[in-house]
Amino acid sequence: VSQSRYCPILPEQPGLQHREYRHDRLRELGRARGLSLLHVLADGSNHNYSSMRGDNQMLDMTLGCDRGKFERKVLERIVSVVLAEAQLMGLLPGARPENVSIGWVWPAREYIDPMKESAGQIAALHGKTKTLLEVCAERGVDYDEHVARLEFEVKDLELRGLVHPAVEEMALAAIS
Repeated sequence: VSQSRYCPILPEQPGLQHREYRHDRLRELGRARGLSLLHVLADGSNHNYSSMRGDNQMLDMTLGCDRGKFERKVLERIVSVVLAEAQLMGLLPGARPENVSIGWVWPAREYIDPMKESAGQIAALHGKTKTLLEVCAERGVDYDEHVARLEFEVKDLELRGLVHPAVEEMALAAIS
């Protein structure tokens, strides 16, 4: 009769039932793509405003890098091909434009706290550290469309005998 010995298995790492271990593994997986645990789990229940904002800023930087690479490697090539074809078809009069400036407007992310974000944008505009064009781009809004809508609203409200809030604010600022 053989004698068997009890030999416990000593795991090198905890099993998946340990929450902290799972979260450490998920953090490692997300880090490769610039994602925090908040974004990997899609759960912000244990986060406050500041930590959510920090996590979102990290994600925004990652998205900015990815979008920049996509713009350079894909979108600019497509624009170049379209311009070349338009010139060959005679749709562009004269020589092909050399210094064409193109900007891409990406969808905006939702704000964590819209009031704080708006106050920050207003402060940046008043402090002249950002332009309206930059603020519109951050919000995923086309600048020309935004200005055209504002212009329409101001004229429309004037015809109805009302004052647009932006015009009213400018008038109050001029008085004080």
